[in-house]
Amino acid sequence: MIRRRHIAWLTAGLMAAAALAPLWLAAGATAQSGAPGPGQQPGPFATTVRPSTPPRRPVAAPVADEPARPPVAPQPSETDALVDPVLDPWTTESPRPAIGRRPLIDGDLSWPPQPEPVVDGVADPALEGPVDGVDPTIDTRPPEDAAPFDTPRVDGERPATDDPGIEIEPILDRRPARLARFEPFDPVGIRSGGFIIFPETEISADALGNVYRTGSNIRRDVQLDIRPQVRVVSNWRRHALEFRATGLSTFHAHYPGEDDRAGTLEMRGRIDVTRRTNIEVLAGIDRAQERRGSINAVNRTGDRAETDTRRMGLTFNHRFNRLSIQLRGTVTDLDYSGVTTETGTFATNDERDSRTREIAARAQWEFKPTLAVFAETAHNWRTYGGVPADGISRDSEGDRIRTGISFGNTGNRVRGEISVGHGTQRYADDRLPAIRGIIVDSNLAWRMTNLTSLLLTARTNVGESTLVGSGGSLSRTAGVEVRHAFRRHLIGTAGVSITHNDYEGIELSERETTALLGLDYYLNREVTLFGRYQHIDLDSTAIGRDYAVDELRLGVRVRR
Repeated sequence: MIRRRHIAWLTAGLMAAAALAPLWLAAGATAQSGAPGPGQQPGPFATTVRPSTPPRRPVAAPVADEPARPPVAPQPSETDALVDPVLDPWTTESPRPAIGRRPLIDGDLSWPPQPEPVVDGVADPALEGPVDGVDPTIDTRPPEDAAPFDTPRVDGERPATDDPGIEIEPILDRRPARLARFEPFDPVGIRSGGFIIFPETEISADALGNVYRTGSNIRRDVQLDIRPQVRVVSNWRRHALEFRATGLSTFHAHYPGEDDRAGTLEMRGRIDVTRRTNIEVLAGIDRAQERRGSINAVNRTGDRAETDTRRMGLTFNHRFNRLSIQLRGTVTDLDYSGVTTETGTFATNDERDSRTREIAARAQWEFKPTLAVFAETAHNWRTYGGVPADGISRDSEGDRIRTGISFGNTGNRVRGEISVGHGTQRYADDRLPAIRGIIVDSNLAWRMTNLTSLLLTARTNVGESTLVGSGGSLSRTAGVEVRHAFRRHLIGTAGVSITHNDYEGIELSERETTALLGLDYYLNREVTLFGRYQHIDLDSTAIGRDYAVDELRLGVRVRR
């Protein structure tokens, strides 16, 4: 009886427990989540447990201007890192998943997160092409960067060009002036085999304000001026030759004794030994009449002496990557013809005949094709054919040291160089003081805009003198020329230059100022109309040496 009673109570207890089990489980879940159940206050030791499945993050709506991107797999939340690694399915320490989390299954790409795929139509800013509205065929590279690719060459070969750039002395390079004196048309020349011929002729009518360049008894005249010239340039990919011939003939209306008959013959060549080594040669002769107003002239208004200048030069160039070395030597002979003086005697002018030999070495370091620094040293010997009236020989030796900056000769904005240094000329006879001083040389062109250019020139030389007590002067010349295109076919020029001569051993100093205005109108590629006005003013410490000259030229230039 008692056993039956115990069994009945046990059965009733199990039935009651089965009935209350759902309520007990619900209360336990509420306590674990930290939220109070019905009629229950939150406890002070309530803990927070990560939910079994992290909530999915909402996917941002695509921007209007940006194409929609595919939804990205949900990323693990920050609380995932706090889970015991033993229970974390992302660790390799235990394969057991966390409570309530789905284990990893082969083929499930939800983790680790994959990189976002590239969507068609979305461009990488780093790979953007030309800006809208800009012609994509235009090459925006600097010319010096594009040239090696536009004109490729093999070892020792150079691209064919109408300007071989054969320059014995860098300071006398013609390419800076060519950049500054831009023109709407380049000459095309006449092709003949492996050469190109560039003929040109200027014919002008000139008005001269002071024929003899004197301060008193001024004589005026008009003249016909004819200046033909021709250049023949090789069109080879290796080596180069250039021949040049110029002429000058003037015909005065009232003073035929002032007619000029001058001309130049010149040959330049370059031998390309290798791509980094070449040899340049020059040989030329120039004939002219002595300029009126020269302080060494025998006559002020009488016959003028004929001057013949013969010049030969040899230059060796080699390049060691950024370092370039140049060795050069020149020989210049200057001969004056004899004249009859105003008193009726004959002067041989032998004491003015001279031979100058010069050797020079130059080292240049190139930072880029349009910027380099250089240093140069030169030594010269000067000998004369006779002794002047004072009985003192003018034979001398001299040294020049220069350092400067070169901007190259291929840029379309800046070309040329500028340097500063020191020069000394010592005479064999100690009775003549040495000539020494600061020397400044410049041959620099700057295209400020596509319509305006600037040419800056400077030159320092030791000038000869047969004056009693003086061997010569330190001659400094500086000039600036501005060229502007008012229209494509109408180009104006304005310039000024100053030459200062300070003679050693005597109290004599002279300054000559030259101002120039010009206008060119290009009718077409072959014909150009031009006008030139030039004013020359000489100030001298010698009595009666001052003078002023005005010259006006109107003419036509024809070329091919």
